[in-house]
Amino acid sequence: MRSTEAALTSMRTGARSGLDSFCTLLGVGRDCGATVPAEADIRNRFHRIDRVDVSALAADAFVLAGSHHALAVLAAQIPGKSASLRQAWTQLGGEVTGVVTAHGERVDADLVVLRDWAQATVSAASGIEQLLTSWYRVLDRVGEPLVCGVPADGAADAVRVGAVTPSTLADDICARVTLFETAADATDNGITEMLRVLTTATDDLAGGSPAAPPDGSGHLALAGDE
Repeated sequence: MRSTEAALTSMRTGARSGLDSFCTLLGVGRDCGATVPAEADIRNRFHRIDRVDVSALAADAFVLAGSHHALAVLAAQIPGKSASLRQAWTQLGGEVTGVVTAHGERVDADLVVLRDWAQATVSAASGIEQLLTSWYRVLDRVGEPLVCGVPADGAADAVRVGAVTPSTLADDICARVTLFETAADATDNGITEMLRVLTTATDDLAGGSPAAPPDGSGHLALAGDE
């Protein structure tokens, strides 16, 4: 996980450099007569996506998975999960046996909820990470400093000597704008949808979280249990 996080951080740094270069190219496009977005609009779109902290989500998934494993180990040691102990409890009467067995079943149900919660978080973190990886690659592409083989700071001279036409430069930069906007829409919408799915999944799972009974008996019951 750390190596993946380091790679994503490196790509993010490169993407910011690509963004600066892309904004410089927008100025070249305007000089060539192209209609391009304002630099502030481009940067706002970038920062909207950049504020997503996928590393925190991945850390949550790691903690949830670890908690599930630790609780599963502990659960295997409780009376309700041990066949030999259940047989011993049986000798004390049906009521006691029922309580012990029910407790073991509730532990099983709680572990399923925790496991599914961890898996949903892992899936969301992985999906968002893939979206961000593609997004950063797009920023590298649109921020490529050469336009039709001409550096941005040499575009005016290249046009003056006839090495390239203004329309050719404008077409190249407009194509980059289209790529940027398409990728930004896909990334933004994709992240929003993944977080929505995660929220829905965790809300559904929360319906099975442990709830204390109103009678104060001290026995935990899953919400919705009769």
